Amino acid sequence: MPQKQNIDWLDTLRALATLGVIIIHVSTPTVKMASATLGVDWWIGNMYDSAVRFSVPLFLVLSGATLLYKEYTLTEFYKKRMMRVLLPFLFWAVVYLVFNWWVIKHNLRPYGFESIKNWALQLIVTKGISVHFWFVYMLLTLYLFMPFLGKFLRSLTDSKVLILLIAWFLVCTVVVFARIPFDTLPFLPKFFSYLIHAGFLVLGYYFVKKDFSAQKYKLWGVILFIGSILFVAIYTYFVSENAQKLDLIMYWNWSPASIVQTIAVYLMVAGYQLKNKPLVFVRDVLSNHSYGIYLVQIMVIGIFFINGVLWTIAPPLISIPLLSILVFVVSAVIIKLLAKIPGGKYISG
Repeated sequence: MPQKQNIDWLDTLRALATLGVIIIHVSTPTVKMASATLGVDWWIGNMYDSAVRFSVPLFLVLSGATLLYKEYTLTEFYKKRMMRVLLPFLFWAVVYLVFNWWVIKHNLRPYGFESIKNWALQLIVTKGISVHFWFVYMLLTLYLFMPFLGKFLRSLTDSKVLILLIAWFLVCTVVVFARIPFDTLPFLPKFFSYLIHAGFLVLGYYFVKKDFSAQKYKLWGVILFIGSILFVAIYTYFVSENAQKLDLIMYWNWSPASIVQTIAVYLMVAGYQLKNKPLVFVRDVLSNHSYGIYLVQIMVIGIFFINGVLWTIAPPLISIPLLSILVFVVSAVIIKLLAKIPGGKYISG
């Protein structure tokens, strides 16, 4: 860190981000499946989903906070960071291909090397191996530029970095509210999406050098957090009602509401030292195995859903947190067991 400090709270942030991602993937089916009426079940799913919009952005904020202020040789950075992300991803990509094959009905499954190869290539080109792998693609892309971004930021004063952040926030706000159709241009959507996510790296770099441990920051964090939840949930309802179809634009990671919520969570947790031993244990499991849990949790949710264990097992007010806890426990056990086999720590995540 730029200054000597206890950084356990960064692990707390990483744990919250990991748990938040699980809640997103458990609650989003509720939002989509109950969208026909926008009734009570939909509102409950919407509120849960609106409360964890910070999850993916917070992972990037933490990367910026822990990596951008350091000086690296390119070889050192790419070898250490890229391989740490790439090896587990390649392993889980194969696992998800097998999982995708397994869930196909017996009479429709491809058999034989050539058939399976053609099926796998078509899956990769059309649907993709798994919906959550987009984050890995983005992270690997951002890692290519991160040493250069860090060097650039370290050459700037804090005031200039703040100006960059304000400009980034304004761009995000204009694109979202003006609904600029950048997605109509070939190749631009993914590039623009990856590029605009880099703002969270800069935010982490800027924030980690500040002391936000004072109570006034905690109060502001709580106010902004509650405000962001209400704004996202209510905005999503009204635009969906008006369009007569589900509109989740404010769920985007780089919507102004998601940015504000990410800042709010950072302010609430920064400098806070967790002392409750059971909570510290859960925090450490989530934090230490965050990448592996992220990679495996979609398959765990998929297996649950295939067997009828989804948000409909109980009122969503209860089923969403219950399923989220179950997914976390099963995912954590899988990753910890995989890490114990010879060489498992390199592929488990």
